[in-house]
Amino acid sequence: MDFEKIYEDLKNNLSKKRYQHTLGVERVGMELAAKWGVKPEEMRVAAVLHDCAKGMSIAEQMEFCGKNGIPLTREDLQSPGVIHARVGAFLAYWKYGVRDKEILDAILIHPTGKENMTRFQKILFIADYIDPNRELPTTHDLTGLAFRDMERAVLEIVVEKNQYLIEKRMVLHPDSFKLYNAQILYIEQRN
Repeated sequence: MDFEKIYEDLKNNLSKKRYQHTLGVERVGMELAAKWGVKPEEMRVAAVLHDCAKGMSIAEQMEFCGKNGIPLTREDLQSPGVIHARVGAFLAYWKYGVRDKEILDAILIHPTGKENMTRFQKILFIADYIDPNRELPTTHDLTGLAFRDMERAVLEIVVEKNQYLIEKRMVLHPDSFKLYNAQILYIEQRN
């Protein structure tokens, strides 16, 4: 992949803040990948492209989905913050030439997660949340936790994401809810 071209394209299509977030996710994602035995170069691709559609408004994302036959579920429409991931996976494939299914799937699910995620998908999910450029009101050292206990980090992140949505009286995406349940059960069985 020609990362220099991708960086230039992202600089032109994302806000400065979103571009900095992308670089942060790239760095953290590669560090986590090295720690947890996932190929850092594949993680780099997923991290760099995970928010490639965020330069579009939600209305533009929805229009793009309609024009390109990208299916959106009722739940997606009720949680429109996930639509950029649907568009992003499409762009990663058609615009940037990504053919690795695991990379595309990780981009597709990174906002919500899902039950039975792969280690690769979990790393992108975590890296997106703990990017040091983000200013999140977390009560945990999630970065340290991510390097000690990936499963617990996924659980804490999904809890924080869902608490935020509940406080804002927003719809919880069912994939996020299922991830929460799966992580609770897994950690209970592990302990």
